[in-house]
Amino acid sequence: MSENVLHAIKEALYEDIVQNGLSEIYQIDELCKWSSTNGVSIEPDELVRIIRQNCDITFHFRGGHSNTQVTRKNPNREATLREIGEGQYSLDTEAAVQAGLQNWFHTHGFVAKCEAPDSENTIREICKKCSIDHLPDVPTSRSTHCRDLMAHSVDSPADTFHIIEIKGRTKVVSDFYDTFGQVFPIEDPAVTRGWTNNKVPKHGLCLKHAHRFLDTWRSNHPQVSVTLVVAVPDFPPHCHDVNQFFGGQSKYYSRQVETFQNLLSNGEHTGDATFERLLHHLEEQFDFRSMLAPNDADLHFRFWGYQGLHFVRDFATNRPVDLSSTMRRVP
Repeated sequence: MSENVLHAIKEALYEDIVQNGLSEIYQIDELCKWSSTNGVSIEPDELVRIIRQNCDITFHFRGGHSNTQVTRKNPNREATLREIGEGQYSLDTEAAVQAGLQNWFHTHGFVAKCEAPDSENTIREICKKCSIDHLPDVPTSRSTHCRDLMAHSVDSPADTFHIIEIKGRTKVVSDFYDTFGQVFPIEDPAVTRGWTNNKVPKHGLCLKHAHRFLDTWRSNHPQVSVTLVVAVPDFPPHCHDVNQFFGGQSKYYSRQVETFQNLLSNGEHTGDATFERLLHHLEEQFDFRSMLAPNDADLHFRFWGYQGLHFVRDFATNRPVDLSSTMRRVP
């Protein structure tokens, strides 16, 4: 019974994404309807029990559908439908977090665009227009280098500009470290020791773009502010570990989050030594700690956890994200 139900839902979920794109949240009644459509009738309470018994629903996305956000960024990758609330579920892929954050920004009065290319023409146009309104909502193709998400408020783009790099579930923890290497340039081989791709340059294009935007906009916008963000899934504690690399103990990136929070609060060594070495390097090279503070600086950094249900957590404060915390107050 349970095997038939899971198969029916996996097939229905995949086809729905192919036809309609990603949804931020999937309701239990919707999953029951999909199961019934595929020939297996089931009550909501029974389906919840089956999903929990099977540690949520993990399956492979098949490639070959260019109009699907998930397969475009994650061809032939695993994904898991996670319980994020009573009768509510969300996917844990990078593309799902990207789509969820884009919707979350929209609800806060922001323009948000995915996959902004790093091409000279694109960056020059953003500098000139002080806006990303002209970028397509969903790009038709993905260039070699793209920023996962850019966002700014509708009313004051230069004062609220965000550049976001996202990392979904991964089987290789080095992929998570590489995300920081897209935000900050990391050239010291001692810092990347132990990374799977430690010979690949960490270009730090997000920081380079931020400085270029700031230099261009400062003269006309006295309250200019750019925020760099790394965002990861942040599901509730009952979600089982999907990263066996971590020894089956962590919940997504909980070890990295613990390392980050402990370093900020007391500097003690806990959790992930490789990530701790990276954070110390960022503090020495870029005054990383001051970039985390809500202050009058024009450049900030944030580490966020996306939980769905329009909830995003700031790991530095352990509170819901406050978008106003990076807005400058210049007399």
